[in-house]
Amino acid sequence: MNRRNYQKELEQILQAQTENGTVPHLLLHSCCAPCSSYVLEYLRQYFEITVFYYNPNISMETEYRRRVAEQKPDDLSVVMNMGHCHMELGNPDKALKCYFKVEFLDEKSSRALRPIAWCSLLTGNIEQSRRYYTRILNETPASGDYLNMGHLELVSGNVRDAINLYKLSIENDRGDSEAFIKSMRADTPVLVKNGVDASTVPLVIDALLYQIG
Repeated sequence: MNRRNYQKELEQILQAQTENGTVPHLLLHSCCAPCSSYVLEYLRQYFEITVFYYNPNISMETEYRRRVAEQKPDDLSVVMNMGHCHMELGNPDKALKCYFKVEFLDEKSSRALRPIAWCSLLTGNIEQSRRYYTRILNETPASGDYLNMGHLELVSGNVRDAINLYKLSIENDRGDSEAFIKSMRADTPVLVKNGVDASTVPLVIDALLYQIG
């Protein structure tokens, strides 16, 4: 039985295309990014390729995003989403690698600054977190940025400075002290992990509420 040599047939097709000077479009189904990488590298010389990535057998979103990132290594939105997935799974160290890549490759954009600052706080890198939040506060501060900078001051033992920043957080959130209290309670495990006594948090909240009346 004669077996068809598909590689040889492909080479004949590609040679004919090259001689004719044509570059047709090709829709390529990919179900496993690592396995399709060679195919993409080989065929991109001869086709305008659109990748249809589909594999319902992948259950974890992080694995799906990882494979998408291999298909689109230069798509920084994909890299950001990969970082977000790591954050959702409680892996800030892995998330930081993604966010740093985005910052390095997209110097003009600030989209990775907040994730880097927050992940740095989560991993206990206080000075790195401070550098990034300082930069954010000097450029485009939001209520949450003052809140997190307040966390950094509280972790560093600067309670008065922390309260002042928390006050700015409330002011920049249209005076919504209830939202602030909710955020403080949600972030208490992060503060405790970084050395703040859990009993300190309600005291700080009370002191702040007393100040703003």
